[in-house]
Amino acid sequence: MAVTRKDATSSEPLKVLVLPELKVSDIDPARIVFNQTWGYLENLTQPLVEWSPDGQLRAGVAKSWEWVGDELHMHIQDNYRTVDGLRITADDAAFSLKRVIVMARNTHGFIADFLCGDHAITNVDDNCPGIVADGNTLKLRPIKGKAFLLKMLTAMDFAILLRSQVDPKTLEIQSFRNSTGPYHLDLDASGQMHLSANTSHWRYSDKMPQKITYIPADRNRRPKDPTLRLPFEMYLDGEIDVLQNFTTDRAELYPVTAKRDGKSILTPTVEIGRLMAVFTPRGMRELLPERRIAVGKALRRVIADVQQQQFDGSKPTEEFFATFGDGGLQPDELSQLRQKFASVAEDKDGEGISVALSTSMLKIEHALQFQMPKAHVDRSAEDYANGKTGVAEPHIVIAHTDSGWTEDLGLLAYSINMQDFFPGATEEGKKWLLHYAEVEDKEQRMKLLRELHYRALAEPWLIPIAAEPYYTLTRSPWTYQGPKLFNSGALWHLRRP
Repeated sequence: MAVTRKDATSSEPLKVLVLPELKVSDIDPARIVFNQTWGYLENLTQPLVEWSPDGQLRAGVAKSWEWVGDELHMHIQDNYRTVDGLRITADDAAFSLKRVIVMARNTHGFIADFLCGDHAITNVDDNCPGIVADGNTLKLRPIKGKAFLLKMLTAMDFAILLRSQVDPKTLEIQSFRNSTGPYHLDLDASGQMHLSANTSHWRYSDKMPQKITYIPADRNRRPKDPTLRLPFEMYLDGEIDVLQNFTTDRAELYPVTAKRDGKSILTPTVEIGRLMAVFTPRGMRELLPERRIAVGKALRRVIADVQQQQFDGSKPTEEFFATFGDGGLQPDELSQLRQKFASVAEDKDGEGISVALSTSMLKIEHALQFQMPKAHVDRSAEDYANGKTGVAEPHIVIAHTDSGWTEDLGLLAYSINMQDFFPGATEEGKKWLLHYAEVEDKEQRMKLLRELHYRALAEPWLIPIAAEPYYTLTRSPWTYQGPKLFNSGALWHLRRP
């Protein structure tokens, strides 16, 4: 039951939930593993170019660009000033791209191969022939992947930082007070994080939230209502003002919470989210293809049924890529896949199988334990993904990710780096991706992508389970006017009358 409270006003800070252990240095383009980091970066930084809500490339830190022969000339915004009066320069942009390469940890693209080739750099001041700052123009000369470069640069992995805000020795981010995003970040005396709008920013609007306070989640607090997770109860009680899939999972609770509140607006994306079973390197080693199909069929049936009972937005799916997007299977390929699966009986008890779920998947855990009683099922997926000591490698991880709606090299790279494609063989996946990027003819690329998609589903190492939307839940007077074709944590998409 929601408590009595005032509606949010434009003069009050917007209250947003964050991870309790979040530090400034964690908000790093070189450390994007989970979507929360991407969402924080969307507010505090900007890439050189970005997607508009209707799926068109538009200006970011680069106010304009053009190809001059084989060089991409990106002209940096020159009217913007940070809260302390600093400008963004082409040198900041070149530094940011080189920093990602030197740190060698980003997940949404192999930019070093595209721009530096065999010219290895180990320091941000080393020469990379494909990255040159010339006055206030950044000049990029791709060795390969010209057709993809602009789209890849929309990823927050390639967000632009001010060099002055980064430690020159460790390359750790020290501050987001002077930022390239629509907001800058300050810490109060207690260490709590607050965002304030950058009023000279090209995305600034007096209708967007002007102040945002980050409210850390309390991991030891339990919801009073056992049917809710704590973030949703905090929303109903007025402790936070907005919920996004970037700040909490359990998509089925968004419609429930909106209905209980009565004054909220629920905004979904199209069904770009994928709930899937991914076979780990151990699963690929120890389970033969026929056993993987048998187990995968059982997992799909049980989990899809749980999700459909929980909310209408979850739709069973047999494909990873959206049917309306690039990479979807042809009808004959889908028919062959169905025949292959139909020829294998379900593994109904899961003997000897280890399945790792996210911590929030309690109902799925109970359903699998009941319907596949000989399988070992636990909620250790995050610990496994984070490499926590003592966590055994499972055969299968149940995970959520984005499938994308268009030919997105960044998402493909993320899927390879996270071992959704080419499990346990990131180098093989990288080799495939670089070859893919060199193919100029789109029909040929789509053929390669469909072949990879079919292999992933037929061998299989990936079992799609459900297609689901992402949600943003806002309270009056705020409405979310962000993209529907992809997931976004950008709070500057919020508007009031």
